[in-house]
Amino acid sequence: MELGVFVMDGLYGRLLNWIVLLAGIAGIIYPAFIDDKLSLTQILISLLEPKATIGFAMRWLSVALLIGASYILITSWAYRNLPISVIWTNLDIHFENDDGSRIRFEREQALRANQPGVTAYFMHCRPTAPSGKIPEASIKGSVFCNGMKYRDQIELHGNETRGYEVTHDFGAALPYAWYMPLIPMSLLNSDPEKLSSWLKRNVPVKRMTVVYLNEFNIDRPTMSFTASIYTQHNIRITMHRPPNRIPNLKIRRIKSNGVVDVAWRDQDHSTVIFLDRLQNETLRITWG
Repeated sequence: MELGVFVMDGLYGRLLNWIVLLAGIAGIIYPAFIDDKLSLTQILISLLEPKATIGFAMRWLSVALLIGASYILITSWAYRNLPISVIWTNLDIHFENDDGSRIRFEREQALRANQPGVTAYFMHCRPTAPSGKIPEASIKGSVFCNGMKYRDQIELHGNETRGYEVTHDFGAALPYAWYMPLIPMSLLNSDPEKLSSWLKRNVPVKRMTVVYLNEFNIDRPTMSFTASIYTQHNIRITMHRPPNRIPNLKIRRIKSNGVVDVAWRDQDHSTVIFLDRLQNETLRITWG
């Protein structure tokens, strides 16, 4: 039943946008059909000649409607297969043992729902070293948004040695507002607490903790982070390392067959990496 409501709402929304778009076009060009002395070119040029007339004001109102409807339709098309966007990601990597045998990953992400009914987030956690494993009890998550409490839970499929498919079920749909996908990502990429209230209530923050055992205490340890069709914006990775624990550090972006080195900086015994975006590519960190 809820699916039917969603489909009809989307249909009516698109229909309304097309009506506004066509109305904007008609409002601009209609004088060419009622006045034989005016051509379409003359009408378009007249938009740049300010006049204190109702006709001039109505033509610019039509232009505003045309631009607004076009932007909404283009944005809706761009996000038609992307129900969620990641506004920013903070990933803290903690070396809990000096030899790297136990490493804890803490991921915090700000999200934006691009359509109604987004109720979960899906990801993979897989060890790749022969002795590596992920304790099931170490996988924890939470989600919060502007004081709203979610009865979220973690659903796991897999085991400690092969890894898990992780579904973070929020227990309720993420907040959605029709105008949120229209807002450029650059205006949302700050701390949600610093956003205005009408934006803050639609930007939930998700947290996830995962521990890897005996995954990185090998000769050539490797960490890989892959982004597929979902663009990961504003990624900050902080490796809280023991002194001299990460020799010969190499950080690379791999996209198809192309490899690009990524810069980093040292800060208080930590390695800090920042990427403005990651999409259809892998960030790989190696050392040793």
